[in-house]
Amino acid sequence: MAVRSTFLGIEVSKRGLAVSQKGLDITSNNVANINTPGYTRQRVDISSVNMSGSYRYPTGSIDNAGQGSQVDGIAQIRNKFLDVRFRDSNSNTGYYEQQVSILTGVQNAIDEISSDGLLTVYQEAMDAIQNLSLNPNDSVYAATAKSAVNNVSLILQQFDKSLRDVAEQQIYDTSVIIDSANTCLDKIATINKALLLESNNELSNVYSSNELNDQLNYLIDELSEYANIDVTWEDDTTVTIKINGHTVVEGAWCDKLQLNEHNNSTIDVIYKSSGEQASFSGGSIKANTDYINGDSSVTKGIQYYIHRMDDFAVHFAGVMNNTIQEYKLDEDGNQILDANGDPVVQYKTLIQTNDGTDTITAGNITISDIWRANESYIINDRPEGTNQNTSFLQLISKMEGDLKIDNFQGSLEEFIETLNTDVGEDIVFAKSRYDACQIITTDLDNSRDEISGVSYDEEGANLIMYEKAYSAMARVMTAMDEVLEKLINGTGLVGR
Repeated sequence: MAVRSTFLGIEVSKRGLAVSQKGLDITSNNVANINTPGYTRQRVDISSVNMSGSYRYPTGSIDNAGQGSQVDGIAQIRNKFLDVRFRDSNSNTGYYEQQVSILTGVQNAIDEISSDGLLTVYQEAMDAIQNLSLNPNDSVYAATAKSAVNNVSLILQQFDKSLRDVAEQQIYDTSVIIDSANTCLDKIATINKALLLESNNELSNVYSSNELNDQLNYLIDELSEYANIDVTWEDDTTVTIKINGHTVVEGAWCDKLQLNEHNNSTIDVIYKSSGEQASFSGGSIKANTDYINGDSSVTKGIQYYIHRMDDFAVHFAGVMNNTIQEYKLDEDGNQILDANGDPVVQYKTLIQTNDGTDTITAGNITISDIWRANESYIINDRPEGTNQNTSFLQLISKMEGDLKIDNFQGSLEEFIETLNTDVGEDIVFAKSRYDACQIITTDLDNSRDEISGVSYDEEGANLIMYEKAYSAMARVMTAMDEVLEKLINGTGLVGR
C-alpha cells in the first residue's frame, strides 16, 4: 500500500466544507424564495470523489479511497409528467372560463329577466293587435298597436346592437390574449437563447440555469392557458413548443399569432410567419374564436344569436307586411285598376328598414314611414268586402303559426323562449365544465407544489444537517492540522 499524499486529509476536509457550505447556501436560497412565483425548490447533488484516473501510475483501490465528496450540480425538483397534465388541464380551464364569459355577455345582451325583454314586448304587441281586432275602426287602439309594434322593432335594434357590442368587446379581449401569448412566445425564445449560450458548459445537458428554467416553466404555464401546447425539452436544455402540431418556438426563434377581424364581426387567427390559419384544440383563444364566430346549433356563439334575431325580425316583418290589405294607388292617390276595371289590392307595408336597404334585419327593422306618419293607416283604406276584424285575427294567427329556423319549429313566442333557454343551458354546462376543470387544475398544481414547492420543515431539517456536517468537517480539519503539526514539527529529530 502506497503512502498517501501528506495534505490529502486537508483536501478532503476542504471539499467537505465546500459541500456543506453550498448546501447551506442552496437551503437559504430555497427559504428566501418560498413566496417567489414560479420558483422551483433546488437540491444539491453530491457524489463521492473518484480520483482513480488522476495518478500517473495506477494504484490500488485502497490507496484511492477516502477522497471526500463534491458538488455535481444544483438540480431542480420537478415532475415533468405533472407539468404536462397541469398544462393540459389549464388549457381546458382557460377554454371554459372564456366560454362562460362570452355566453354571459350574450345572456346580458338579450336580457329577459331583469327588464322587459323581447318576449314581454312581443306579447304586448300581440295583445294590442287583439284589442284592435275587437275595435277595428278605433284610431286610439290603432295608435296603441302602432306603438306596441314599434317597441318590438326598437328592442330588436337594441338586442342587435348589444350583441354586436359583446362581439366587439370579445374581439378586443381576444387581441389582448393574443398579445399576451405572443409576449410569452417571445420571452421563451429569449430564454432559449440564453440557455444556448450556456451550452459550452460540459454539464449543461444535466444542470442548466435553474433561474432561467423557473422563468421558462412559469411562461409555459401561462401560455398553456391561451392555447393547447406540446412541450419538448431538447438535449441543449432549450424547449421546442408546438400548438396543434405547428412549431411556435424552436431554439431562439419563435412564431407569432395575428388576429384578423372581418366586417361581419367574425375573426380568425393566423401565424405571422406563413399566413397559415392557426387551429387550436383548447385554451382561451379557441373559446374566443368558437364563440365569437359560432353560428350553428352545435356552437351557439354570438353570430348564432345575432342571426336568430335577424330570423325573428324577418318573419315578424313578413307577417306584418303580408296580411292587412289596402287599395293600390298611383302617384296622384288614385286607385289602380286591373284589366277588368277592378281596383288592385295589395298588402299594407307596416314594416320597413331604417337604412334604405331591402333586407330586413334585427338591426334595421322599424315601422314604415307611412304608418309612423298616420297611426290610423292600419285601419284606413279597407278594400270592399274586407273584414278588418278578420284581417287582424289572421295576423295574430300567422304570428302564432309554426316557424321553422334551423332545428327549431314553433311560434315566434316559443322561438324567443327557446333562445333564452339555450343560452341559459349553455352557460350552466360551461360553468359546470369550468368548475370541474378548475378543481382538477388546482389539484394538479397542488401536487406539483408538494414536489417543487419549498417546505419550511424540510428546509429547516436541511439547515440542521448541513450545519452539523459543516461543524464536523471543521473539526476534522482541526484534527488534520494537529496531525500535520506533529508530523512536521515533532518528527525527524533523532540525531540532532
